[in-house]
Amino acid sequence: MFGMMEALLSFFRRQVGLRTDAADATGSLHAKTSSMVAKPIIANGSAVKSVQRGTIAYTPNATVSATISAVDTSKAIAIFNSFFSFSKSTTTHYEVYGFLANSTTVTIKADGNDNAGTAAYVVIEFY
Repeated sequence: MFGMMEALLSFFRRQVGLRTDAADATGSLHAKTSSMVAKPIIANGSAVKSVQRGTIAYTPNATVSATISAVDTSKAIAIFNSFFSFSKSTTTHYEVYGFLANSTTVTIKADGNDNAGTAAYVVIEFY
């Protein structure tokens, strides 16, 4: 009976692990949870690393940029909203779009008629 109990305890020790187990995603249960706690999403309580907001005034047929704090472009998205005023007699196609040019630059490109405006942007970087 003693041999059976020792074997059972040994099995649980290997599966659950000890407090001294190193963090390892493929190790014991304790090692796996230690590995998960070290992940930025759990350690920081969110998947969002940073959020930057701003506005850019643009003129007709122009490309205008704004400088932001550096982000990892492979882990960031940029969202844009453009607003401008125009007369009802204007029927010209008007295009405004924005993009994250590099890790520190947000760019707005305005193509079309003679309307100036403002674009709002939000850049969200994730862990």
